[in-house]
Amino acid sequence: MCSTKRFKYLCATQYITAIHIRGAYSRSLSDMINAHTFLLGTNILMKKKSFLQKTSLVTGVISELLCVLCIVMLVIKAQELGMEDVISASYMASAFFFFTTGLVLIIISKANVPSFSFDDSDDK
Repeated sequence: MCSTKRFKYLCATQYITAIHIRGAYSRSLSDMINAHTFLLGTNILMKKKSFLQKTSLVTGVISELLCVLCIVMLVIKAQELGMEDVISASYMASAFFFFTTGLVLIIISKANVPSFSFDDSDDK
């Protein structure tokens, strides 16, 4: 039934999904390990990081560095002007924005996006 590589991949993912839904980890642990091992060994499962994911990582790191810079400037300006000043609030908002933006961009860059290509050169 599961003869080609693509069908083995689909069978393995369906089997793992069924085991996770039923919660039957103990009775078929070796089968689940075999299915996971097959999925890790296939090259159709994941593709290499794209240019946009690499750009996302660089932009995320730059955003986190800008967050640190905003926090340093917040501390300096808070000592000068106090925390009730508009500039202090602006630095706090900017630090929060850069932190969350950097976090999301780094998560996007680390994601393992599956390959959706229909290239049949693997099966031959």
